[in-house]
Amino acid sequence: MRRSFRQRVPRTSSISAMPRVMSMIAMLAVLAMLIYRARDPATWRWLARMDGEQSAADRGPAVLSNQGAAGSGQAAATAPVANPKTPIANPKSPPVAPPEPVAAGPTDEDAEQADAFKEERQVIADRTLAMQREEMPAYDRVVGWVVDQPFSVLRKRAHTDITFNDLIQSPDKHRGQLIELELNVQLLRKIEEQIPSGEQLYEAWGFTTDSGSWLYDTIVVDLPKGMPVGTRISEQVRFVGYFFKVQAYLPALAKPRDPPQLAPMLIGRLVWKQIEQPKVQQSDWMWGYVLLGGFVLIAAVNLGIMYRRSRRRPGALLATATSKPRQVSVDDWLEQAGAGEAPLDDTPADPPQNPPRAADPRTGNGDGQAFPEETDGREPGAE
Repeated sequence: MRRSFRQRVPRTSSISAMPRVMSMIAMLAVLAMLIYRARDPATWRWLARMDGEQSAADRGPAVLSNQGAAGSGQAAATAPVANPKTPIANPKSPPVAPPEPVAAGPTDEDAEQADAFKEERQVIADRTLAMQREEMPAYDRVVGWVVDQPFSVLRKRAHTDITFNDLIQSPDKHRGQLIELELNVQLLRKIEEQIPSGEQLYEAWGFTTDSGSWLYDTIVVDLPKGMPVGTRISEQVRFVGYFFKVQAYLPALAKPRDPPQLAPMLIGRLVWKQIEQPKVQQSDWMWGYVLLGGFVLIAAVNLGIMYRRSRRRPGALLATATSKPRQVSVDDWLEQAGAGEAPLDDTPADPPQNPPRAADPRTGNGDGQAFPEETDGREPGAE
C-alpha cells in the first residue's frame, strides 16, 4: 500500500526576509556616506601631523614680512594697468622688510659669558632630586640668556640630532648646548619664583618620539597666549633651550623603595602647535538626520512584523499553505482494496455517527437496521 506525504511548509517567507533586506540597504547607505566623507581632505586634517607646515609665530616675523610682500605683489598684479601716457606723480617705493630679531643682551656667544659659565658649571650635580644652592648662579645665567633671545634666534643655533640617551649618558659633553625638541607636554605648571626681568617661569614635563615614555623636564620662559596649564594635558609644542643637567624625580605611582627616574632638564622657550579641529559642515548634519530616520524606520518595521507574528495562531500558516487531502468513503475504500487496486488515499473519510453493521443471519439485513422477526405468536427464545 502506497502512502502519500503531505507537503511541508517552509519556515521562512517573504515577510521574514524584509528586515534583512532593509538592514542591508541601510548599511549600504552608511558605507556610501563614509566613502563620500573620506574624499574630503579636511576630514583627515586632525589625524595628519603637518611637520612641514609652520605657524607664523613659529617662523618668526620674517615670514610675516614675506607674506605682506606677497600680498602687495598680488594686489599690484590684479590692479588695472595705468595709461603709459599719464605721468606718474608719486611712485611708491617697494616695502622694506623689518630687520631680523637679534639678542637683546649678553648670551653664550659672548666670550666673557662663556668663560663664566665654564666656571659655574663645575658645581652642577646630575641625578639629584632638587636644585642645589651652589647650582643657582649657573641656573640664573642660563635663564638670563633665554630672556634676552627670542625663539627665532634660539632656533637658528639649536641642535636637532641629540637624542635622549646622549643627554643621559654624556651630560658633561652636551651641557650648555642649544637643543630643539618636538615635545608632547603632559604637565605644565607655574613656578612661583620671579626673575629680575619680570618674566614668568613655567615647568613643562613631556616626552618625544625618541624618548618614548621617558620624560623631559623643561623650564619655560613665558608661554604662548591661551595655552592651557594643568597636570593632565596633552599639547604639541616645539621647544628650544639650553641643556642644564640630568634631573632625578619620583613618578606619581612610585613605591617608597623604588629608584628615582631620570629626565634631561633644559631651559628655553616653546611655541604651541595648535591642532585645527575639522569644522562640521551643514551636509554632515543632513547625513546624520537621514541615517537616524532610516534606523528609526527599520526599527518600526521590525517591531510591526514581530507584533503581527505574535498575534497569528501557530496553525494558521499551515492551514493556508497545505491543500486539504481527498477523502474517500469507507465503501469505496473497501471495494478498491478487495479488487487489488491502490486506494486513492490512505486517509479514510470521517466515520459516520452510526456505522453500518454486518448482515444479521436471522434477518438477512446488513444495513444495520433490525426488523421485527416473524414469529408464530411465541416470544423470542421460547421453543
